[in-house]
Amino acid sequence: MKVKLSVLERITLLGILPSMENYATIKVVSDIHSKLGIDDKEAKAIDFVVKGERVEWDIAKAKDKEFEIGAFESDIIRLALEKLDKEKKLEPRHISLWEKFVERKE
Repeated sequence: MKVKLSVLERITLLGILPSMENYATIKVVSDIHSKLGIDDKEAKAIDFVVKGERVEWDIAKAKDKEFEIGAFESDIIRLALEKLDKEKKLEPRHISLWEKFVERKE
């Protein structure tokens, strides 16, 4: 599936993916990180900086990007969001991701 994601959505999404799982899942999570992460060129273009545990960027310079997300990648993302929901740990910043990966699937 194709999905458009903002910088905030990408950072949020990467933060909810599992860090420990079976080999296949962790391999796909690693691929997702490579695909959705902020590379040097984009970081310079949007003035992306890391300040301690926070990241900042120029919202006016940041553009949404479209990504091709495979079925297994989508399932991992959906399961991560559903886990947060089940644990009552969903936050307002997760809503747009929920709509794109969970509601879209239903």
